[in-house]
Amino acid sequence: FDANGDGKISAFELKSYFGSIGDYLFPDEAQGLTQDLDSDDDHLLDFQDFMKLMTINNNDDLRKAFEMFVWEKENTKASSSLSGSITPKGLQWTLQQLGLEISYDDCVAMIAAFDTDPN
Repeated sequence: FDANGDGKISAFELKSYFGSIGDYLFPDEAQGLTQDLDSDDDHLLDFQDFMKLMTINNNDDLRKAFEMFVWEKENTKASSSLSGSITPKGLQWTLQQLGLEISYDDCVAMIAAFDTDPN
C-alpha cells in the first residue's frame, strides 16, 4: 500500500492499491476513507488507521474464507458439516477446489506450522 515508503498511506496510494487488485475506488471514495479513518488529521493513514480499514473491510471476508476451509464435504454423502476447525481433509478439499493438488500429509504439515494449541 505504502508506495513511497514514508510509513503512511495517502488516498492516492489507497486508490492505486485497490485498483491493482481489481477493486476500483473513485478518488472521492479513497479520500473519504482516508478522512474517516485518519486519527491525527494529517490526511494520511498510519498503521493503526490502516488496521481499522482492514477490520472494517475484512471481518466478513475473513470469516467467509475461514468457513470455506472448515467446510468439509464427504465424498460419499451429499451432506456437509461445519466443525469449527480447519482440518487436513478440509484444507485439502478446499485447495483441490482451487485447482491445487496437495497431499493429505502436506496439509497436515501446513496446519501444524500454524496450529498454536496442537489440536
